[in-house]
Amino acid sequence: KKLITHVEQERIRLSKERSQWELDMSIKSAVTVQTIFRKRQAENRARREMERKKREDQVSFDMNNRQEMLRRERKVLETQAEEYYRKKKTDLEEEKSIQSR
Repeated sequence: KKLITHVEQERIRLSKERSQWELDMSIKSAVTVQTIFRKRQAENRARREMERKKREDQVSFDMNNRQEMLRRERKVLETQAEEYYRKKKTDLEEEKSIQSR
């Protein structure tokens, strides 16, 4: 009878240990899943941030190129205007000198 009682007590003790072990493993699994989820969230956030920064840099680069192109175009137009007015002035001066003769 003592043996049966001892065996029964051991079975109960082992059952409790197993339940505790299963609970511990369940918690560990939940923590692991949570850790993986947070890690992936952080990776995704970092990737999105890098992509946003890359897009911003590209827009900035494009705007700077556009501004430089417009500056060059303006310089060309200013030079052409100066040449045009210089030629007009020369033509007018020639015309005046011809008329004064």
